[in-house]
Amino acid sequence: MNNLQITIVEDELIVSEDLRQILQDEGYDVTGCFEYAEEALGHLVDVKPDLVMIDIRLKGKMTGIDLAEKLRNSHSVPIIFVTANTDEETYQLARRTKPQAFLVKPFNARTLIAAVDLALFNYAQNNTAEAIVDSSVLERKDFHGPIQDGFFIREGGRHKKIKLTDLLFIEADGSYAKLVTNSGHHTITQNLSTFLRRTNLPLLVRVHRSYIINVNRVDSFDEGYVYIDKYPIPISKTYRSEFLSTLNAL
Repeated sequence: MNNLQITIVEDELIVSEDLRQILQDEGYDVTGCFEYAEEALGHLVDVKPDLVMIDIRLKGKMTGIDLAEKLRNSHSVPIIFVTANTDEETYQLARRTKPQAFLVKPFNARTLIAAVDLALFNYAQNNTAEAIVDSSVLERKDFHGPIQDGFFIREGGRHKKIKLTDLLFIEADGSYAKLVTNSGHHTITQNLSTFLRRTNLPLLVRVHRSYIINVNRVDSFDEGYVYIDKYPIPISKTYRSEFLSTLNAL
């Protein structure tokens, strides 16, 4: 499996080095780090990386927004804008170039990798079916398959299998989701709706806006809760009928 190739265009050397180090530690290939958009443009056209990270405000005559516009006119590539500026004017200017994600400074490894995964997902969603099949996009998703006894998540630089026999439930955690298994917890950069759509496993059922359960692990339930192992999980009226339809309840 080829590693995803990423180019960094960032004029703060400390930030650029942080990006490079985190990305390489996570298994990505960094094709180059550039301070100036003018220097990066030729490299981007020649190398055609799988993703580009661009600081909105760069040294030189060209801004990050200028560079993104030129890339949009030359070839299609997912773009993440890296910025410390979250004011409305800057956001609207950047938004016109249709980036796939934003990464706000200061960042950490978790928020950086979440931005990469989000950018690739958004890029795939907005492309043709032929582009979505491209391995450079699919290889970087949190899940791959098809398999029916579980799914894979990316953790610690490798893909780890989560078996359905071990999975208890999944809980929403902002833009992330927490998988609770017999052996511990795992965090993924997916919301619950995306998780269900991409795993497409019938044993995984939503019972609340913040919870998905493994119906094979249900010990008991009442009007308000499902009980799995030691955990009481709320059932909302919205999802109750769907939950009941999956059970052999007399």
